[in-house]
Amino acid sequence: MRFMKTVFTLFICLYSIVTSGQKVAQADSFWFAEIADKVNAAVNGDPRWADSLASIYFLKAKELNNDEYMGKGACLVHMSIALFDPGKAKMWYDTANLYLQRSKNYLWNGYLNMNQGNILTNKYSFESGINHLFKGIQYFELAKDSVQITYAYSSISRAFHDFGNYEKGKEYALKGLRIADRIIDAPYLKYYLLLVLGINYDDNKEYDQAIATHLKALKFATDNNSFLFSIYNNLGNTYKKKGDLHTANSYFQKGFALSKQLKDDYKFATIYGNLGDLAMKQENYQSAQKYLDSCLYYSEQSGSPEKLKDAYEYSSDLYEKTGDYKKSLHYLKEFLHLKDSLENIAKAGMIYDAQERYEAANKEKENHNLQVINRLRTIEKEKAVSEKKNVLISSVALIVVLGLLAYLWYRNKLGKIKRSENRALFIGEQNERIRIARDLHDSVGQMLSLVKMKVSAQEQSMENDAIQDLVDEAIFEVRNVSHNLIPEDLNFGLIPALETLAEKINGSGSTKMSVHVDESIRQLQFEQQNELSIYRIIQEVVNNTIRHSEAGSIELSLAQQTQKILLSIRDNGKGMDAGSIENAKGIGWKNIRARVNLLEGEMKVQSEKSAGTQIEIILPKNG
Repeated sequence: MRFMKTVFTLFICLYSIVTSGQKVAQADSFWFAEIADKVNAAVNGDPRWADSLASIYFLKAKELNNDEYMGKGACLVHMSIALFDPGKAKMWYDTANLYLQRSKNYLWNGYLNMNQGNILTNKYSFESGINHLFKGIQYFELAKDSVQITYAYSSISRAFHDFGNYEKGKEYALKGLRIADRIIDAPYLKYYLLLVLGINYDDNKEYDQAIATHLKALKFATDNNSFLFSIYNNLGNTYKKKGDLHTANSYFQKGFALSKQLKDDYKFATIYGNLGDLAMKQENYQSAQKYLDSCLYYSEQSGSPEKLKDAYEYSSDLYEKTGDYKKSLHYLKEFLHLKDSLENIAKAGMIYDAQERYEAANKEKENHNLQVINRLRTIEKEKAVSEKKNVLISSVALIVVLGLLAYLWYRNKLGKIKRSENRALFIGEQNERIRIARDLHDSVGQMLSLVKMKVSAQEQSMENDAIQDLVDEAIFEVRNVSHNLIPEDLNFGLIPALETLAEKINGSGSTKMSVHVDESIRQLQFEQQNELSIYRIIQEVVNNTIRHSEAGSIELSLAQQTQKILLSIRDNGKGMDAGSIENAKGIGWKNIRARVNLLEGEMKVQSEKSAGTQIEIILPKNG
């Protein structure tokens, strides 16, 4: 311990000597502010010109050796190239992050992370993208900038919407609105938040709330045609889903008129797709064909995979309704292929982000060890000039200590590699279960539904009835396998799934189950594979209790303790020998212990015969 303190003291002294000679030149703040404004103005219209201006900004700051302005310049370059070169943008993110951290500029670090979060979520890398958006909020809070916090909440809400978690999308839009209500003169803030809240309501099938929210947003968009287009399109879409086709058409026509003024390929693809779908619902297939031809064209022109996916789905529906099953199947295959590709991109992004963080952490550790060793060698050489004898003794001692440190480091690293491998296998297994479940439900299930549709369309006969029964049975089995791999209740989150589990138990036997969850736990966000593991742990414990303990009641509670989550399962059954659980050879308790270990948790069992059993599982706060 004394040796490590000496190393740390020497490191601080050397760092002080090196940094004390650095000087930062003053900057012309007005010039830099003017260039930054020009970059922001050019980003949407001419990103290449914005990139050139941002590069000039960065090079000028580098000449002055000014960390703050180098960080701002790198942030501007990152923002300007994100649209046409997202791969290169990552390098500029790292550069900007380095200089902004050194200069402690919280506001611009917030801008940087919010931009990076939007880039990643647009590429379907939701896990890393949402992490960056939350990091942006942390920086904006340090900078005390409420306006940017609300913008970040709108981005987070949209990201959760695109990921299909509409409850979370609504939650963060409402958080942003509560802050926006305290800001004077913030119409655009409220527009963005109401718009994203409305689309979350819409896709969550809460149509009346969606319409009311979009009409509120309309009040804040009267002087902006792009904003008006979005609201008219969304209102039309919601009324279309409600079945009010006349009102839907009136809003779509307003949006269509604005799209001609805006001349934006993405907006053209959006409105043509909706008008085509509306025409199909009105059985006007000739008009639907024209609209959807234009929808396909502008979807390709816009480069948006989401718009192209919608166009394929609408076209498949159209040709199915008009009896051209060959073309319907063609566009259905294109839709499914693109859908699978987008999901694979999201998964690849998540794996890449995790791998990148792991490699960066290892590299940082190795660099740190190398720096310490190099500084120690420098100190030894300086001592050798005056005290050769002391240098010899110090060198021997140093070699021994470094050898011990190297041995400890090596043993520690082996342990970490083993734990990382086990966790990687575990996460891979969970993700594969999730992937197989989705593939069965979305791809195989849809293909079986198409087969059923075709059989139903043929002339009725005993043979066709038998085929249709077989298809129904196959659909039922696919759904069962999918739900066994990942319970359907988890689609609504861990806590609702546990409450549903309790309801099923309460309605199926003499054992009653209650669930008590701290409000702070409901606010936590768990990774999907961790939600599945925690659910399976609780499910397995509860099933064992019902089968073996003769308990009349089971009480499940989840509470938060500092950086830990305490999960407690208590019953009033006949009890057992606590040691028998620790040494159990059955597959159930082995699975429970394995899942707890891979979640980096610990399990405690307290039980006495005729006095019931309490099982406590302590997990990290992030699950």
